[in-house]
Amino acid sequence: DLLTLGYITLFIFIPFIYVGLVLLRSNTRTGLHKASRMVKLIMLAGIFYSVVAGYIITSGNYII
Repeated sequence: DLLTLGYITLFIFIPFIYVGLVLLRSNTRTGLHKASRMVKLIMLAGIFYSVVAGYIITSGNYII
């Protein structure tokens, strides 16, 4: 559904593109540390998606 597409695009896909750019441009530990923190936030967003999925399922606003 549209909510899932928006959530995944905004909180998972776009941040992964950013992490990729940071990894390509970084030569220092600071850049790698920044990428590592960002990946952890992306994983947290993936876990929080279960809340969004629960809302979608309980509200019945999903299209297969």
